[in-house]
Amino acid sequence: MLGRVDAVHGLYGFVLRPWAAVAGDSIEAVRAFSALGIGVAATASVVLVARYLPLPVAVSAGIATALLPGLAWTSVEARGYAWAAALAVLATLALDTACYHGTRRRWMVYGAVCLIACWWHLYLAVLVVAHGVAVVLGRPDDRRAWTATAAGVGIGVAPLAVIAWGQRAQVSWLADLHYTWDKVVVTQFAGSYPAQPVDTRTFVVCGLLALAVLGAWHLWRTDERPLALVLGTWVALPMAIGIASAITDAGLVHTRYITFAGPGAAILATIGASALPRRLPVLVGVVAVVTVVPIAMAQRAPDARPHDVRAVAEAAGGVNADAVFFTVPLARSVAFAYPAEFSGMEDLSAVRNATPDPFFDETRDQVTLTHRDVAGRRVVVVGTREAPGAQRLR
Repeated sequence: MLGRVDAVHGLYGFVLRPWAAVAGDSIEAVRAFSALGIGVAATASVVLVARYLPLPVAVSAGIATALLPGLAWTSVEARGYAWAAALAVLATLALDTACYHGTRRRWMVYGAVCLIACWWHLYLAVLVVAHGVAVVLGRPDDRRAWTATAAGVGIGVAPLAVIAWGQRAQVSWLADLHYTWDKVVVTQFAGSYPAQPVDTRTFVVCGLLALAVLGAWHLWRTDERPLALVLGTWVALPMAIGIASAITDAGLVHTRYITFAGPGAAILATIGASALPRRLPVLVGVVAVVTVVPIAMAQRAPDARPHDVRAVAEAAGGVNADAVFFTVPLARSVAFAYPAEFSGMEDLSAVRNATPDPFFDETRDQVTLTHRDVAGRRVVVVGTREAPGAQRLR
């Protein structure tokens, strides 16, 4: 499986199989797995904050984590990013426990959680580095323990990193994403598919980051400097890498790869809001809900996702075709997801067999099509974009 699926998302597909065996493989069942991940992220956020601040602040941090548009989007996406955020919170919680107790067993637990997190989503190695920066600056007595643990995690993650490096061609499309640095920041925390004006999302993100800075300053001023460093580096390092990738046009980071920084930002922003005088925290909470909920709801609207493969499958099945031609391998995922619509159609684009791999197999060069292939047939063509040979196919 690691040889055929993007290894950056190592464990998601592996874990999703037993989940689907129990819950089914319907759209609702598969997406429910992501929703559960955000539930874990929100709950773990409450536990982490409750160690240092009153319970109302901790519960508010959990709610903010669940409602942050960038994370709310991952909760309905059939991908592993919601659980990446959950594992980021759990790893931070394990670090806090290890630093507090200082036992070898606690550090081993921290290492195990980090190893699972990095195998789940390779970019979570950035979080481990952020933890190291926080430990070096805020907990000098724990430097040696963290270094030994991080070294073990690095050895355990190395095989996955080697596989992912060998699969660079699978993510070559990242080089075509010309993000501006501000779009990286907005999309990271406010979601990728909003049906809202970008100004609304910009307002939310600016408020989030302003309150997060205030929260970090409040923790620093109240002698909770280690927590301020852990939360601050958790947010700042992934965001800095995303911005750097956008400015240099390196094509190394998609905004959804760094959404695991969302819980850290939500926690810091909640702490910052709680530090405001008098009834301002309540006012901030009301404004947050009023601005965030419409964005989160818009992300679920039908027009928020332009690539509706179910609609494509229904359109293809409605033409009563005898054969199908997929212009690119990725287009086969439509028939893979909704095979009933394509029943009875011969795949003219198959190179090696009648049931090719839907994602990384080859498609037949359209130039090789002959009159004999299409004579007397009604052929439906499915592609992700206007193919160079589309006119010939017509």
